[in-house]
Amino acid sequence: MRFKDFSLKWWWYGLVDDFRLACENELHALEEPVRRNAQGLIPPNSDIPHGWIRLSEKSKLSGDKNLIICDAYKCLFDSPQHKAIRSRYEGKIFQRRLSFFQPVILTISGLAGIVSIILQFIK
Repeated sequence: MRFKDFSLKWWWYGLVDDFRLACENELHALEEPVRRNAQGLIPPNSDIPHGWIRLSEKSKLSGDKNLIICDAYKCLFDSPQHKAIRSRYEGKIFQRRLSFFQPVILTISGLAGIVSIILQFIK
């Protein structure tokens, strides 16, 4: 990888790609029986389990003008089961990102210490 291809956003999201893919796979497994029973892409309201809501309907109910077709995990529905899965993985994602702050802070403080020593010797 060349340095000019590096971006902080790419690195930040790349830290947790395995968790995001695992969450997406678990959410798709949850929705798979409903999708399999549907004739088209989106099943009719009678085939949706109780407590589930389409994300497109949720955006209409909230008054959002930008219709949401699917969320970041490419889901079509939202339910308490979806929220439980997402919250479990969001906790893991937060812990992993939080664990990277200590080495970054130590590296920056070490570099600042080296620079200050060099500047003292220059004076």
